[in-house]
Formats: sequence, structure tokens, C-alpha cells
Amino acid sequence: MLERKNNNAPAHLFQQEGETRFVGAYFPQELADYLKLLSAEKGLSVQKTLQDVVYRQNQECSTEQIIQNLIQQADDKWKDGLAQGQKGNREQQRLYLKEIKNRLKRRKVAEHHIKEILAQVEQRIEEGKA
Repeated sequence: MLERKNNNAPAHLFQQEGETRFVGAYFPQELADYLKLLSAEKGLSVQKTLQDVVYRQNQECSTEQIIQNLIQQADDKWKDGLAQGQKGNREQQRLYLKEIKNRLKRRKVAEHHIKEILAQVEQRIEEGKA
């Protein structure tokens, strides 16, 4: 979970610590207008408004919960493949893990999260064989 000194305070009240990363996105015009309007109402920059939204979302669904959801999705997909006749041999496992890794890299997921997800998916696949 993202750390805050005071979990009840909005994100804009916290000083930024450590490195920052650019996260860019295009929004539909209606949503962009809403975001600018909301920022004006709060007296914040669009960046600080988005940061506040992300911190609040993190309070509802932690990083660990998201990782566990991704692991479960990958495990379910693997099991679906087995149910549809996939052999599940070592080569297929390797290719499946590579597919997951590539998909997460395209989404620009942090390397340490990718490693954690892959290790746990591989463990679940191996446990499923027992």
C-alpha cells in the first residue's frame, strides 16, 4: 500500500518523497473537462488531483491485492487451457510465463512486480501438478 503519514488527509497535503515518474494518458474530452473543473474547485493542479485520486483508490485496493488478482487471473487462464486440452508441459509453461511477462512489460509494470507475479504464477502451476 502507498504510505502516508496521515491516511485521512488528501494526497496534496503530503510532500513528495523520492523519485517521480511520468505517467501520461489521453482522456475523452468530457473526462478531461471534469478533471480540470475538479482541480479548479480544489485549487490544485491536475497532477495533484490525479495523485489524490490514485491515493484514495489505493486505500480501497492495495498494491498487494492487485498483484494477487493478477496472479489469480493468470492461474485461472492456465487452468482453462488445461481444461481445453493444453498439455501443460514444461515448454508450454515457459511460453506461458513469457507471455505474461511480455504483457506486463507492455503495460509498463515495474520489474520487481513482474518478478513477484511470475514467481507466484510458476509456483501455482507447479503445485497444480502435484
